[in-house]
Amino acid sequence: MAKERGLTLLEMLVALVLLSAVITLSGIAYRFYVVGFFRQQEKLQLKVEQLRVETAVKQQVLSAAEFYFTDRETNKNRLLFVGLQDEMTFVSHKSIQKPNEEATAWLGVQDGHLTYCEASMSQLLVTDAIPSADSLCEYYRLSLFAVTEFSASYFGWRSFAERYAGISEGSQIPSPFSPEWFDRYSAAELEMLPLWIRFSYRRDDQEQTLWLELVESDPDKKRIFMTREEG
Repeated sequence: MAKERGLTLLEMLVALVLLSAVITLSGIAYRFYVVGFFRQQEKLQLKVEQLRVETAVKQQVLSAAEFYFTDRETNKNRLLFVGLQDEMTFVSHKSIQKPNEEATAWLGVQDGHLTYCEASMSQLLVTDAIPSADSLCEYYRLSLFAVTEFSASYFGWRSFAERYAGISEGSQIPSPFSPEWFDRYSAAELEMLPLWIRFSYRRDDQEQTLWLELVESDPDKKRIFMTREEG
């Protein structure tokens, strides 16, 4: 009858060492997996939050309002919208801070980042002059993302008269007027908001272009308001 042979002490020690190594390696791999998972989750959350913020700012620009202030130099009601190549100042129907209020807003580049600033009407009521970017940024400042280049252009009419001549119906004579692109757009001078705004910027070595059609360009959606009635 053959004798049953068990494990020797050396074999047991070798088995324990191998088992310990497997458990240790499994623990390290699991920790790497958990850390990597949470890192990916944090990156995803940051991207989602960034997209939410960018969408909110786009909505601010899209809802630019026909807001009139009383120019202290001429004592006349002037439309508040100033679009330059590297920045724009406007009034939006909805404040990011206080959605039930309008806000005076500024969009441009500060410290290498595309930045949005605003002051709701209860914080800063525009009465006789267009506020500066610094004054608006004191109330609310939102840094969007790093950019190396940024430029804006504006599509619209040269004058109120050209606009209505260009879109008049029933005329047998083709109109010589049509909207065009501007590097600078002053609604106080042109007496109307632009139809489209185009933003071009370079981010992460990639150039991107954003086209925005203003809601106020549709006459059926206009909501004109002023700081005070004309005397």
